[in-house]
Amino acid sequence: MEHNTMLIPQINIRTKNWTCRITIIEDISILTAATGLRIKRYVLADDEGIQVSATIFGSHIPILSQRLQLFTVHKITNAQVRFVETQYRIVDNQYQWVLQRDTLIRPIPDAVPNLSNFLNNLTPISVIFSNQRPKTNNFEIMGAVIAYEDPTNVVADGKLKKIQRFTFVDMEMILICITLWDEMTDSQGPLLMEASNSKAVVVAKRLGFSTYNGTSLVARNSTSFTINPPIEAALNFKSWVESRTDAELRSMLVDQSLSRSKQRVDE
Repeated sequence: MEHNTMLIPQINIRTKNWTCRITIIEDISILTAATGLRIKRYVLADDEGIQVSATIFGSHIPILSQRLQLFTVHKITNAQVRFVETQYRIVDNQYQWVLQRDTLIRPIPDAVPNLSNFLNNLTPISVIFSNQRPKTNNFEIMGAVIAYEDPTNVVADGKLKKIQRFTFVDMEMILICITLWDEMTDSQGPLLMEASNSKAVVVAKRLGFSTYNGTSLVARNSTSFTINPPIEAALNFKSWVESRTDAELRSMLVDQSLSRSKQRVDE
């Protein structure tokens, strides 16, 4: 191991002259703050699977985002380290790294990405509908998009907002709706529509829970959608999805819609 190469837990706001080998395991869509500042975030994992969030601001985004491709491995040296208040953390780490155009980021071609903790909190959709649902508003699911609606405008909190709804199915053949709002419909909507057309596997992280008009999940600013991650669970699930005809997938949609409508009437 080269001099001053460290793991993520060894790096804090007082650490000097450090280098860390990381894998990019999440690519979160750009959000626009109330001030108009554009913000891009990633989740990085070191060689032991420990995670940290990395943030790029404003004009640095187009320069760095071309270099930081999902599931590539890099060595990052002396990024700016900042403390993150608990309510703003997207991973279990009190620090985040801020990447700028002059941050030293060296790709490691042909390196094997470390995805050991990529699925660290997966919740089956059946559990989300059950009394055993975790007391959290931070869900992670793996599924395939079998249906979607066109974007539409609604009034929420007295403001006109754009939404788009997607229906996911998991390997237990349980369906759930995920709703995208505003910027997410533009950045992630096309991605999920293409995932539906290609029967891709989607891992969604940090989804919020909603009981409005039935049990569903909601994408938030910290939500990430990863298409066909190169992990065994996703490869097995993709084989399952591709073995189903479009008619079979549509029948799941009809059958479960009728079942849940009857359940609401009975209640």
